[in-house]
Amino acid sequence: MTTLSQSHVFGLVGSVPNALHYLDDQHILYPAGSSIIVYNVEQKSQRFISLSEGGSVTALTSSSRLIAVAEKGEKKAVVTIFDAHTLKKKKLLRDDDAAQNCKEIVSVALSNDNKFLLTQSAEPDWHLQLWNWEKGKVYGSLKLNYAANVRVLQVSFNPFDKNVPQLCVVGHNIFRIYRYTEGTLKPMTFQKTDHRNNMAHAWLSSERIAVSTDDGKLLIYENAELKLELMAGLTNEVHVRPHYLTCLRAGQNGFIAGSNNGFVQVWERADDSTLYRSAKEVKVENAVIRGIAISSNEDSAVCSLENNQLIALTSLQSDDIKVEKLSQAHHSAITGLDVCIRKPLLATCGADQSVRVWNFLENTMEIAKFFKSEPYSIAFHPSGLFLLVGFAEGIKLLKILLDDIRPYWEYNARGCRECRFSNGGQYFVVAHENIVTVRSTWSFDLIVTLKGHAGKVRSVAWSNDDCRLLTVAHDGVVIEWDLRTQRRVSEQSHPSQFQTAIFSAEKAMYVGTGDGKVIEVRESQIAREINVHASVSQLCVGRSGKLVVAATATGHVKAIRYPPPAAADVISLHTHNAPITRLRMSFDEQFLFTTSSDGSLCIVRIHDKELRGGAGSKRDRVGDTAYSDEILALRSDVKDQLKVMNDLRQKVEEIRLENERVLEQRELTYSQKARETTERFAHDIEALATENEVLRQAYETSVIANGKRLAELRDKHMTERRKLEEGTKFKLKAEEERYRALEEALEAKRGQWHGHMNLIRNSLDEELDALRDFYSKRIEEKEIEMRGLEADLGQRRTDFLSKSLDIDSSTDQEVLQLQYYYEQRLKDERISLKQIQQENEEMHKKYDALLKKIESNKVEIQKMSQEERKLTAIIKTLEKDISGARRELQEREDTIEDKEKRISDLKKKNKELEKFKFVLDYKIVELRKQIEPREQDIVRLQGQLADMDVELAGYLKARSAMRFTRDDLLQKLAGTERELEVQQRRTAVARLVVDTLHRDVLALSQHVRDPNSLKRSVRALFHKYCGQPDPPESSVADLQDTPPASPAKAKPHISSAPGRLGSNTEDGASSSSAAATPQRRKQTRSRNKPGAFTDERDQELRQRDLLEKTLSTVQRKFTKQVAARENETQKLIDENVQLTSEVNKLRKELMSISL
Repeated sequence: MTTLSQSHVFGLVGSVPNALHYLDDQHILYPAGSSIIVYNVEQKSQRFISLSEGGSVTALTSSSRLIAVAEKGEKKAVVTIFDAHTLKKKKLLRDDDAAQNCKEIVSVALSNDNKFLLTQSAEPDWHLQLWNWEKGKVYGSLKLNYAANVRVLQVSFNPFDKNVPQLCVVGHNIFRIYRYTEGTLKPMTFQKTDHRNNMAHAWLSSERIAVSTDDGKLLIYENAELKLELMAGLTNEVHVRPHYLTCLRAGQNGFIAGSNNGFVQVWERADDSTLYRSAKEVKVENAVIRGIAISSNEDSAVCSLENNQLIALTSLQSDDIKVEKLSQAHHSAITGLDVCIRKPLLATCGADQSVRVWNFLENTMEIAKFFKSEPYSIAFHPSGLFLLVGFAEGIKLLKILLDDIRPYWEYNARGCRECRFSNGGQYFVVAHENIVTVRSTWSFDLIVTLKGHAGKVRSVAWSNDDCRLLTVAHDGVVIEWDLRTQRRVSEQSHPSQFQTAIFSAEKAMYVGTGDGKVIEVRESQIAREINVHASVSQLCVGRSGKLVVAATATGHVKAIRYPPPAAADVISLHTHNAPITRLRMSFDEQFLFTTSSDGSLCIVRIHDKELRGGAGSKRDRVGDTAYSDEILALRSDVKDQLKVMNDLRQKVEEIRLENERVLEQRELTYSQKARETTERFAHDIEALATENEVLRQAYETSVIANGKRLAELRDKHMTERRKLEEGTKFKLKAEEERYRALEEALEAKRGQWHGHMNLIRNSLDEELDALRDFYSKRIEEKEIEMRGLEADLGQRRTDFLSKSLDIDSSTDQEVLQLQYYYEQRLKDERISLKQIQQENEEMHKKYDALLKKIESNKVEIQKMSQEERKLTAIIKTLEKDISGARRELQEREDTIEDKEKRISDLKKKNKELEKFKFVLDYKIVELRKQIEPREQDIVRLQGQLADMDVELAGYLKARSAMRFTRDDLLQKLAGTERELEVQQRRTAVARLVVDTLHRDVLALSQHVRDPNSLKRSVRALFHKYCGQPDPPESSVADLQDTPPASPAKAKPHISSAPGRLGSNTEDGASSSSAAATPQRRKQTRSRNKPGAFTDERDQELRQRDLLEKTLSTVQRKFTKQVAARENETQKLIDENVQLTSEVNKLRKELMSISL
């Protein structure tokens, strides 16, 4: 099953004001095409909110939980509420009142508690409605069409008022603040503020609002009254056109404003009477800013422009605000589109006079190039290296470089509305007016010229084998051409007029009609018709021929499987709110690309396993790796780059050498300073040591003297203390007696006071009772009188309300009449003033233009005066070559444009270098500030260096001692190795003796039957091995020359020589240990001496002890191995004795048998 889904959309609906919002710090919300885009700023990915088909977005707002979208409808406008996290639809709001003719909503707003929704409809009623969106009910409504020139632009809730909904309405000739109380919207604004053309507003606090006007003013209202009027002009204003603020967005310390000239101003609070001041200004682009969104930390913002661009601003808290293009798109309608076969690229051209190359796998724009004339059509060469673009004055073949697009070949074919490369890339077709020409791509030779249409050609298509061509004209005639015979094959027409036509893979063609049908034609006959219910503007078919896609004038994409199913099974996807101008499919049939007159480019992904899994090219099997990555590069550019690289390498080498030289000089300087400092510090240390000794002696003498003085003072203090204690005791006794007498007098006075107070209390109680009775009677009389007054007051209030209502109704009518009369007069005066201002501006413009022309003419006269003498002789000949001169003039203009761009690039680089210079100066100042602590660190490190030199001297002494110890150990190790070699030689001799014994015992078996010879042989064998202590050297040599016997037949036998080997080994071990003992004792004595070596010396001694222990362990192991070998030898001797006894027994048996 085939399904279609949106993958990425380039562009946005720039005409919708205040339609850009932050959902969180990573996601922004804006309308594009037929959807609402949720764009991830960090990952550069998109999610889509699909809207109702056919509706275009007119207003958009969001909060932390909800998204509200207003769509324009044919009968009624619709507001849809979405969940901000899941992006699912929650509520659909539509005013079903038949009396309300609301087809468009110009502004929407959500309350701070996400409970209420505010909608403002468009003309003629300008109906303001307050909704409870969860219940779908209208709580309050007003009509703001009290004057003919009212135009509402923006409505909003007070974000600081959470109890009672308070809202603001601004626009042309209107500024109102309403509060929702008692089920109605009551105004809070005085009528005199309605004569201004207000553009935007923002709530700065619960009582303060900032409002911008179209005359460049910024109004600050507080409690619905005008408090301050500021000018919103720029600091360095260039009067290209009147400057005013188009959108405002409030922050914590002020607000951010966007203007009609593409400037963003950051306004901050001021301490003076101005309240706010323009702190920062940055130029975004020369276009009207329609919306601004601020992140939660207020350090970054995003702007939406009227020319469909998204601009990101970062580092708003700093003085250097960075500007970056977040999403690049065409400024207006896209007129041409084509996709490359060998690269994941597609090319577009638009009415903004630009040609752009896009990467549809990475969803980025690779190159953008602007031209002086508008391109009408574009074609991408299959290799991805060339573009064919049709301009108003002719066609151009452009070559695609790494970061630029440059012309390669031109041809005079005016008004080329359609051009296409062949599938193989060897030909290209150009359609201008009613003529179609085919040329060679490589030689540019004319192949064929096809004439046969009466109207202008609007569409061309190649067959898969590049032998046939389909052309469609505006009169609806489709002609099939055979390029081999250069003749027409067939001609088709339809009552509803054909719009476009393409070839299929199975020798058929599909034609789209204006009444919404896709017709399959085979052999000049209509095979079937498929109704897509909308006018078909473009068609494309995959190379497998299994999928046909149609683009309609309603912005829908219709996909049809082949063979075509029923009309109900046509797959539809709404991608644009405007007619689709171009449609293409990728070579691997995975992507669709659509463009529209709203300037948006939509990438649609095709989900169909059959299309990908079927038999196809190699690219289908290996995936995206089959795309080529080759690019064109000019030889001059490559040489320049190589030259720059070589220059940079040389500079790097020079800098490295210079740095090495500087480091060496600094090292020498610092080493000299370190030596001087070390000497100075050593001298100071000696002086300080002497001074310290003197101070220590003085301290000891002062301690003794102070001790004596302290003892004397202690004795004196004790005597004075005794005297004071005796005097104080006497005084305390006298004071105690006085205190007792005063207490007795106080008790007497207290009794008298209590009696007097009782008398006064009794008299006051009597007077208080009398007053209480009197005032209670007075209160009752006053209550009766108050009831009567309240009744009278209620009657008078009712009379007053009835009279005030009558007076208000009459006065409101008179005020409105007078207001309308004076507003008409003011409007007439403003119109006349604007006319005068326009005339004045036009005169200024004409004056400036004349001045510029005069200056340019002076320059040209100076240039032309030098060339006039040379050109007078050939003027007559040049008149015949006017067309060539015009062409040369165009080339010169192009070169001037390139040079101007080069100059601008150099100016930008110069600015960057100045910034870099400023940064370097700042770093130099910072480094100079860091020199002083570095010098202090150097002094401290030099002191550490002196200490380390002392430690190094000790280490060197320890190292020399360790070297002597190491030499001693190496000598001992050499002696041990020599003893080991002697023992190994003796072991080898013993093994040879055993082998010889085996052979001799084996030889005895030959004399078993001859007892005498056996006896002699045994005796000789005994004398040979047991009769002499050591075998002679000759016998040993013989043993060495004798080949060893087979181990299976030989019997082991060995003499007592291994025992001597073991004793020698033990002697060697004991001698080595005895030799090591005195050395160890010397080392122990050296450790116990005063002034022994440092820890490294002890570590070397520990390593030496470890080596000696290891050597003794090896010796013990060797002794054990020798003992085991002796045991084996003894076993062999026992076995030899047993064999000898058995031989004797056998000999006796033989003798008995012979007897």
